[in-house]
Amino acid sequence: MPFFSVSSLSTRAFYALKDTATPVKLAGVSFLINLGLSLALMYRIGVVGLVIASVIAVVVQTLLMQRLLTKRLPELTFGPLWKSLAKVLVAALGMGVVVGGGWQWMNTHSAPGVWGDLLALTLLIPLGSGLYALSLWLLRIEGREDIIALWSRRRKMRKFKIDWFLVGMATAVLLAWVWPTPGASGGWLQPQVLTKGGVALIFFLHGILLPFEALKAGTLRWPVHLVVQGATFLLFPLLGLLLLTLPGMSGDLRLGIFFLCALPSTVSSSVALTAAARGNVPIAVFNATLSNLIGVVLTPLWIGFVVKATGASLPLGEVMLDLFCWLVLPLVIGQVLRPWWGAWAQRNKPWVNRVDRTIILLLIYTSFCDSVKQGIWSRYGWGNVVFLILLSLGLFVLVMGITRAISRGCHFPREEEIAVMFCGSKKTLAAGIPMAQLIFSGHPGLGLILLPIMIYHPLQLILCSVLAGRWAQRPED
Repeated sequence: MPFFSVSSLSTRAFYALKDTATPVKLAGVSFLINLGLSLALMYRIGVVGLVIASVIAVVVQTLLMQRLLTKRLPELTFGPLWKSLAKVLVAALGMGVVVGGGWQWMNTHSAPGVWGDLLALTLLIPLGSGLYALSLWLLRIEGREDIIALWSRRRKMRKFKIDWFLVGMATAVLLAWVWPTPGASGGWLQPQVLTKGGVALIFFLHGILLPFEALKAGTLRWPVHLVVQGATFLLFPLLGLLLLTLPGMSGDLRLGIFFLCALPSTVSSSVALTAAARGNVPIAVFNATLSNLIGVVLTPLWIGFVVKATGASLPLGEVMLDLFCWLVLPLVIGQVLRPWWGAWAQRNKPWVNRVDRTIILLLIYTSFCDSVKQGIWSRYGWGNVVFLILLSLGLFVLVMGITRAISRGCHFPREEEIAVMFCGSKKTLAAGIPMAQLIFSGHPGLGLILLPIMIYHPLQLILCSVLAGRWAQRPED
């Protein structure tokens, strides 16, 4: 590869000198050498002989081209590159020993065939490449300092990082697709028990972390609160009712879209993004928290209204009782214990959040298992995903635009406008998954019902993060 790279650069140098004949002649010489050596070696050592012939031909072509080029441009002499070339050859030799030795060992100690080839592809090649890069780094290859400087600049400029929770969501869905039996009804994970226990633990942790004392700073701005809660529980559901009239959608997908529209706002991300955008944080804390409390009642009421309008039935009394026992009661218990456990929970908030998110991922897995096992996805296809991405994008932009127009019509300060737009346009996945598990318990299409919120959630985070970074750069008033 080093010789091939030098050969390519030298060819361009000849082209710059208006000389196209010399590279063609040398390419012909390289071809004849390659052909002759290939015929001489292939019958003796097989494919390896072809590789050796190709390498020798490229090396000869490069040396001849460089010699002719330096006669015309002495400053382009190959001399300064010999040291770097030696380092490259040493690193390549080490990579060859590791990959070749590993391949021989695997052929001897593991089963041949497709699985052996796959293991070699996924293990030996990355291992050899890593050793090659490490060797060049330790040998202080020329340009190492430039790489360090470039990496430092990228780290300073990087605003986004991989969210393990989003990766976990995709992994949970993939695992449900490949191995649905444990999480399906009757599986050894006991999803009926796991769901209610997981929901209770999630909202118990929410109760411990929920800072009701922080709400006092935002209570007096009631016009702002009306706009946010109106967007969350009136504007969104009305738009959801309009979306129900779209043709060509399955019943479960329609229900999932409306469930998305009826959900409360997020708490942590709404507050964090409002703070990042230099918005009014107390307003965001108040409305995000109030939204989740109101949602315990209004979300199932909206769902019951839509289900009843379609002619189906939803045992609203049983649903509300389940929500109280497994959602409201643990939340209240967490609040009661907050004076004693709150400080500990705040100190260990990253770990508490990891437990919370892990349980949600487990609930996502069990939610999709029944859908996969009963063939829901094979009936409706993956076109729904593309449709929901476009629909979510349009819904988000529309609500953001409406809340911005209302905020400016009410002459809210810029900081409050930012809080209104973030809190009024976002929907919670953390509370949505547990609520869906209780409201639609035993529903075979639960995975399809959850699909809209699972698409809307990462989309809103990406778009709001971009907006927060942009708004944070506005000049001070």
